[in-house]
Amino acid sequence: MFDQERQHSICTLIARNGRQTVRELQSALGASPATIRRDLTHLDRIGRIIRVHGGAIDPGQFGGEKTFDDRGRRERRSKAAIADSAVDIARGYGVVYVDAGTTCLPIGRRLLGVADLTIYTNSIPLAATPGTAAEVVCIGGTVKHVSSALVDGLALGWIRRLRFPLAFIGASGLSATDGASASATDEAALKQLVIERSERSVLVADSTKWDRAADVVFADWPVINDWICDDRLAPRAAKAVRDHGVNVILA
Repeated sequence: MFDQERQHSICTLIARNGRQTVRELQSALGASPATIRRDLTHLDRIGRIIRVHGGAIDPGQFGGEKTFDDRGRRERRSKAAIADSAVDIARGYGVVYVDAGTTCLPIGRRLLGVADLTIYTNSIPLAATPGTAAEVVCIGGTVKHVSSALVDGLALGWIRRLRFPLAFIGASGLSATDGASASATDEAALKQLVIERSERSVLVADSTKWDRAADVVFADWPVINDWICDDRLAPRAAKAVRDHGVNVILA
């Protein structure tokens, strides 16, 4: 069984039963305890399950999906490195779109200090940041609390009337065959439209998202110009994406 298949099965078992011990998962999947523990550590890090002593539990046991702040505390070093590279790319652009999400937020906050820059965003935390040199335009829409984003028809209506020289887009999952994906249809629709309305689309996602496709694909690789990732990305993964014509930047 491939890693992705086994980890998908682990998530399915935990979601179905609410919790699973390492021994129960080992019995169900025929994997070693060390492999199961490694999978649980990875799945906890990317927010799919909650690791506890001796096993794991479904995040739904604590009120559903992990919060925006919970996700923001994960992979902080990678997100900071990605933000450094993104800001370098943004130099010279007068208008930039910054997507909602915990990887895009540090990018947007660094760009807030740039005078003569207009930032369009659907990120509520970014739009609410006080004392900025840049001009910030918040895309209207329905508040989605779990992602601190504005989505749905009103947001799409705004985007259809705009064009962006540069856009930074986040993702919940990535795969070599399907491209970039999101966990919800409303977020995926917004990301897809932003890419269509952008001259240069830059995907920003750390290496833990690789080979972990989410529910809704919003972009095939050929429509992405650049992908900024941390330097822990496997060389074969970088090659697979570069083969689609994407400029892969390892931060």
